[in-house]
Amino acid sequence: MRLANRLVLPLLIAAAFMFARAPFMIVAAPTEATMGIVQRIFYFHVPSASMTFLAAFVCGLASAIYLFRRSPAADRVAVSAAELAVVFGIIVLVTDKVNKLTRFHAAQSLLLTAVMLVIGIPGYVIAGVLALSGSSIMALLGTVIWLVVALVGLAVFVFWIISAIKAFGGEIYKVPVIGDYADKISN
Repeated sequence: MRLANRLVLPLLIAAAFMFARAPFMIVAAPTEATMGIVQRIFYFHVPSASMTFLAAFVCGLASAIYLFRRSPAADRVAVSAAELAVVFGIIVLVTDKVNKLTRFHAAQSLLLTAVMLVIGIPGYVIAGVLALSGSSIMALLGTVIWLVVALVGLAVFVFWIISAIKAFGGEIYKVPVIGDYADKISN
């Protein structure tokens, strides 16, 4: 039996124990004098934000390994980490009702991811089908669609980088069109 298969059950038991124990630890923690009971959300919110960043980093690293080595294991790690980043990103968005900057950038990041999924997956599928159709006109159209989707992906990547830099500087940067929706979600 592979090591990964042997680790699944113990890790699931440990995770279940931690999730079951966490509410009791949060209740038992002393109340902070200035913020009062509201500060207890940080015991859930901050670790979720940390996990979002860790999962995104692992996803990027595993994706790079997959691209260079074509390792199926790295691809599975990247997919799993991407799913965790989205789940923990949603938790951060839902649990922070105080910090507008955090809520805005979490919402905008999730919307950018949604745009890439909605445009990227169908676009690449259509481009691939057209490219393999056998007709040179359809293959050319498939190539054009592929290039458009690739440019949209590059633009989304650039917006992610700009947003991350602005968020680190404490600024709200609205990506065109998506930024307005992120503003509505974060209010």
